Amino acid sequence: MGTLYTHLESAGVGEDEATLLLARLLFLFFGDDADMWRPPALFENHLRNHTTPETLHTDLIELFEVLNAPADRRTVDAGSPLSFFRYINGGLFEDPMRLPHLPTDFRGALLEACSFNWSVISPAVFGSMFQTVKSREARRHGGEHYTTEANILKTIQPLFLDEYRDRLDRAWNDKGQLTKLHNDLGQLRVLDPSFMRNFYVSRDTVHRERLSSRQAASTFA
Repeated sequence: MGTLYTHLESAGVGEDEATLLLARLLFLFFGDDADMWRPPALFENHLRNHTTPETLHTDLIELFEVLNAPADRRTVDAGSPLSFFRYINGGLFEDPMRLPHLPTDFRGALLEACSFNWSVISPAVFGSMFQTVKSREARRHGGEHYTTEANILKTIQPLFLDEYRDRLDRAWNDKGQLTKLHNDLGQLRVLDPSFMRNFYVSRDTVHRERLSSRQAASTFA
């Protein structure tokens, strides 16, 4: 992402526009590797087969407009390569963007970035991305609040996580207790009423604790 930003800076793209563009590109990279669309690797294939270094700036703007259009507002033909991209809500592609002609190397840098497995990046990255896309006032108006993982852990650790970690430590050399802990973890259900960032952190944390229990249990199998 740093290389891409350097290219944008050299092209005279302002900081706000560059930040928004990189946030959108990050989402598209992730979409390819998280199987968000069909056919797979849709964004990479679109870059490779339906853009050129000379037209990339307008090609990206056209793609962003399609991503921001629900099915009933789309004007692209059914057979167009752009028609395979699904509508993305949430406002990420909402604001119109004006891009200058991008450096020739920028397209190559994008294709190189596609080779990275973006599905492994932390969800916290998307929380930070979310912060840059909308103003504080817009997020407040929509009831959209980003909570850092550190603050989430302040809540869930005393609520249930510390108890399971303590049980894991005490049961580490006891196969019977490890099996019981494993079964208890399998019954654990976590409700996140906000159904946003907290849900993903809670699920990821519980999953990691469950894996630790299984690894320990397998050691003594």
